[in-house]
Amino acid sequence: MFAFQSRELEPVWSDFAVINHSYIHAISIVGPEIGIKAYRAMLSRASNFRLGRERVYTSSQYQLEVRSRTRTDQGYQIILINPGLIIAFNQDEMHQAMYRHLIEIDVPAPSPREPIFKECMDRVLERAVNAQYFRRPTIMTTLPEMDTAHIYLPQEELKYQFREQAAEEIAQFIPSPASPDNLFAGIEGVADYIEKYSNEIGNKVADQVEYLHTPGDYSKELLDKCPRPLFPQQADITAAGSKTLDRLGHVIVMGEMGVGKTAIGAAMCYYHAQGKPFRAIVTCPSHLLNKWKREIKEVVPDAKTKVFVEKDGKKPWQHFFDQWKESTDPETPEYWIVSNETLRGGYIQKPGFTIKRRKRFDPELEERVWADLAACPGCGSILMYRVKKRDEEIWMEMTPDDFKNHNTRNHQCFRCGEPLWQADGERKGYRKISVGDIIKKLIPKGFFDYYIADEAHQYKNATAQGMAFGGVISKANYTIAMTGTLADGYAQGLYFLLWRLCPALFKKMRYRHNESSRARFQKDYGFWIQKSRVRESSEYGTTSRNKYTRPILKPLPGYTIDAFPKFLLERTIFLRLSDVAPYLPPKTEYVNLIEMDEDLQENYRDIYRKFYTHIREGGPRVASQMLHTCLSYPDHAKTPSKITLRLHDPISITIPPLDKNKLYNKEIALQEILQSELELGRKCLIFSTYSNIKDCLPRIEYVVNGVPGADPIVLRSNTVRPACREAWVQERFDEGANCLICHPALVETGLDLYDCVTIIWLQTGYVPSTIRQASSRSWRIGQKEPVKIIFLAYKDTLQETCFQLVGKKLNAAGLLEGDITNEGLRNFGADDTSFSDVISIVTDNIKIENADDIFEAYKPEVARMLHVTKEEEIDETFLPSGEIRRHTRSKTSLSMPLVTLADLIEEGRVEVPKRQLKKIKGVEQQLLLPFF
Repeated sequence: MFAFQSRELEPVWSDFAVINHSYIHAISIVGPEIGIKAYRAMLSRASNFRLGRERVYTSSQYQLEVRSRTRTDQGYQIILINPGLIIAFNQDEMHQAMYRHLIEIDVPAPSPREPIFKECMDRVLERAVNAQYFRRPTIMTTLPEMDTAHIYLPQEELKYQFREQAAEEIAQFIPSPASPDNLFAGIEGVADYIEKYSNEIGNKVADQVEYLHTPGDYSKELLDKCPRPLFPQQADITAAGSKTLDRLGHVIVMGEMGVGKTAIGAAMCYYHAQGKPFRAIVTCPSHLLNKWKREIKEVVPDAKTKVFVEKDGKKPWQHFFDQWKESTDPETPEYWIVSNETLRGGYIQKPGFTIKRRKRFDPELEERVWADLAACPGCGSILMYRVKKRDEEIWMEMTPDDFKNHNTRNHQCFRCGEPLWQADGERKGYRKISVGDIIKKLIPKGFFDYYIADEAHQYKNATAQGMAFGGVISKANYTIAMTGTLADGYAQGLYFLLWRLCPALFKKMRYRHNESSRARFQKDYGFWIQKSRVRESSEYGTTSRNKYTRPILKPLPGYTIDAFPKFLLERTIFLRLSDVAPYLPPKTEYVNLIEMDEDLQENYRDIYRKFYTHIREGGPRVASQMLHTCLSYPDHAKTPSKITLRLHDPISITIPPLDKNKLYNKEIALQEILQSELELGRKCLIFSTYSNIKDCLPRIEYVVNGVPGADPIVLRSNTVRPACREAWVQERFDEGANCLICHPALVETGLDLYDCVTIIWLQTGYVPSTIRQASSRSWRIGQKEPVKIIFLAYKDTLQETCFQLVGKKLNAAGLLEGDITNEGLRNFGADDTSFSDVISIVTDNIKIENADDIFEAYKPEVARMLHVTKEEEIDETFLPSGEIRRHTRSKTSLSMPLVTLADLIEEGRVEVPKRQLKKIKGVEQQLLLPFF
């Protein structure tokens, strides 16, 4: 063992260190826990030490990462390693390390599955050592196994030279058709490359895929016991999800709206338990509680459901707590159904620190003054938090001002762990307790065998609901997350959801459950642009010290090529509505841009200019006021005559009124569309995202009433309880109403609005999941009519800009989920680059074995189950130009099944081709290269 010491600290011991030119690149240290933690802090910045008799240093050019923490007989041991250092303990590990390094420096290489892999890696390693790109550092160790270890330090200054040399070595293993001379012949871009090597790329991907499940490979006897038979596609998803639970402990079901995710989730627990008793907890939006209860009863035999709502004078959490206290081992399948509001709703908190007065130096007064400092109520120490400045970490004392908001910094004492927040007992009214807190604090792990998280995209943020989601996951044995809109277009939108499902994976990759790691995830697996914000004081010149530039990273829609295989491929099952429902009528999107009236355009531009001149001074607050005013004003929003901007010197912006008796161009277009659709007997659904302070709904209702034969109804959040919305709408339609006006969030999830086959968006907002969910309320299994989605916006306004941004998000989300299309908003949000063309070439040219529709063979059977028939009919379609064009279409008719699945099985099930449904191994970036 070598003594390892610093002048400021007591010595500790090291049994292994990697040194290069006196700089530490890896080290193992053992000693008392408090001493090891102090040395770890010093090793994270530029410092000097003594190792045995040698003087050694740490550099600020690289950061030593902690790879291991263990308790030993000598105390506490940690191992810190430079991430760029290559360490392998045998030849096979060295091959893998060499392969990973080639990928990191963007050199395509044979994959480990290929027969030429080992020979190729040996040749490349030999070239790296001979070229002195890999240099052997000095090893100081008392461990005999380190004598035969392969340890190399890549030389950054030789990287580009080595890349060429490595490519030459690898080229010798490339078949002649793809030799370096002709590999890129005739290729000018990515699109040409994909088109030329599409067959090789497809074969490469197919070689790297292993099947977890193939259609038809499930226990039919078990699923035949379900009171209501599943569609064959749903049964396959259920079985594939069960196998994924066995492998990972969690699964994500990304099913398009209307595929029957509720039935799949309920059946998956039953199938995975193989018919044995179990207990599952379901969390869902409050208006879906009864739907879940109904679906479970219809799908799972002998199932018991417990829905926790307020009744008999007790709150939902009280019923939940009482049920838990009285529960014994389940005798049949049990499903406890809890709303998201009940899961997250907790009591009001207030800070619980104490105050100590201490004298501290005041830089403004330049003297020591008495200051109030926050102290821990447990150990009594002054509360502190760490701040990183440049390459150093300093400790800052906390004051009462640091407790304005509850955050990770002020959550508990950094010394003793005492909670620093408590219930606010001084407030009047009923104190709420969240079911999530009961589960996290009282219920032991394993009490719930399964956790089904419906509408899982609602748990993606660092909110109380998201935290409760993570708490329930930690107490359940298996987790099933279900959503129809997994991605929101940004990589960071997936971060917290995936982190809570698989924390071990993210911890291994050095990600933490905080905003800084979330931002790093966006940089690593998404796209972003760096902008600079310059601030300067008006009191001094532009060359003074008061002028500074601060870089800002702005996230952009999109995902890197390795995001999908690394985080989603092996844990996500995708199911589209067209997979389940044969002969489903089409859903078509249109975007219609409308010229503004002259007076409206003049007012709009005047408002825009007034806001824009004050954005720099007012910052995000003024920008937000400008955004919502410019989006809602053209649609006759209920806007005050003056809007006050909170600047250093507050000013008011006058909002000119619009003529209430005049119909503007967008309103005229709305009336024309409504008239043509209502004449065809098609009920309409109109969405407006402004229904509160800037309320547009009264004006929309007035415009709709001007259409002959229109009978509109307005749905607001307080019109009817969420659980009764679908029934309320259906009752109004039965009474003769033919047009529903509402905010899209009110019908975003779970509602089946089959009658509303024409959906018109007057504003969309910026949340793609809301747009996708609300646009699919009528396009579901059982729909007989074509569905039209029409987006209306004023040209050259922020409404058009909003549509473009949403279109980009939808494109990114669709790419991640395998839903590639160029219609409607997605085409409207396409970039000027050739990205869309590249995607089209990929889908048109890259084919792999068994690439046909994996559910194609099921469609005749499903058609028989639904009694589907076809006939032709004349219909009319709204075009973006405003024209109404007649055309002949195929009309689909269907009725509910009159036979059971058992009857169909007796007739003989269709033979199913083996085709991948769920993949195990990730397809990494290099697998898209065709030449191996």
